[in-house]
Amino acid sequence: GLEPKRFYDDEISSFYKTKDECGLLLVQKNTFEDLIFSYIGADIEGSDDKQKGLVAYSLKRAADQFGDDRHLRIECKDYMTFSMYLRTLPEIFSSSFFNE
Repeated sequence: GLEPKRFYDDEISSFYKTKDECGLLLVQKNTFEDLIFSYIGADIEGSDDKQKGLVAYSLKRAADQFGDDRHLRIECKDYMTFSMYLRTLPEIFSSSFFNE
């Protein structure tokens, strides 16, 4: 379940839409102003490169807006989301995640 739109940061959240598909990355700020990547998804499986682009764009927007020292947390509500992050962003996870 997603929260109402007001719970997400419009400047850092991102999306894409093409003729055949679309994807969405929603970013929240908690009470400590930490950024939380709380939802990522696409309507077509195998859109890892485009989802990686969503994350790269949102990370750049966050750095531009808040600076490079902002804390970032990725929330995964299920294993499928976690697995998607492992596939699309292997450089931010330690290699121990791949062996579990």
